[in-house]
Formats: sequence, structure tokens, C-alpha cells
Amino acid sequence: MVNIKTKGAQAASAAWDAAIPRVGPAYKAGIERTTGWKEAAIAGEENYGAGVQRAVAERSRAAGIEAISETKWKTGATKLGAERIGRGMEEAKQEYATNITKVIGVLESVDLPARTQDAATNITNRSIPGAVALQEAKRRGDFR
Repeated sequence: MVNIKTKGAQAASAAWDAAIPRVGPAYKAGIERTTGWKEAAIAGEENYGAGVQRAVAERSRAAGIEAISETKWKTGATKLGAERIGRGMEEAKQEYATNITKVIGVLESVDLPARTQDAATNITNRSIPGAVALQEAKRRGDFR
């Protein structure tokens, strides 16, 4: 029997470090030469669904989550998330404006009954219709 031969952890880490300055431009170049991504993604829908079902059945997502400490998650989220969120929001301003206009249009089209003195009745009569209208619009594809 023969074991798998590798360069070792130190060489792998050095290769990782050396790739860092190249990875952004290489990623961008790969995206730019890609065609047909949408069709390929749609064609893979059945495989995607099967993979998600398998992950749920095998609890692999849960196992991965369980393997991360609260501190590690929080450190990663605050360091990376805080660094990236503003830039991402800035880059998505126009798309947000377009999409929130659609959402607000749906909400403003909902006719609500008059308020009552009962909080539970008001929630049922005045909140649910907006939620249902948004869900129906999403299912129709109005927010694409």
C-alpha cells in the first residue's frame, strides 16, 4: 500500500500566501470569460435540491456550524462583515432603490380596514394583508 504524497502543510501554506495577490485578478478574469452561467445553474437545480436534502438528512450543515465556536463566528463576522457591508451597500444603491420601489408599491396597493381597539384584531386585519401581498408578488416574480 502506498500513501498519498504531498508537499506538506508548510508548502501548502506558502502556496496559499503566494496566491493571495493573484487571486482577485484571476477570479475576475474567470468571471469575465464565463458564459452561460444562468443556464448551467438552472440546469443544475435538481442536483442542488438533492444536495440540500442530503445535507439536511446527514446534518452536515449543522455539524459544520457546531464545529465553530461563538467567538470564532463573531470574530469573523465582525472583522469581515463590518469591513465589507458598507462597500456592498454602496455598490448596490441603485438596485436597492429599484427593488424597494417595487416593494413599497405592493404595500401601498393594499387596502386596510379601519383600526379597532383590539391589538390582536389589528395585527390580523392590518399586518397580514401586507405580508400576503408581498408573498404573492414574490411568487409571481414581481421582484425580479
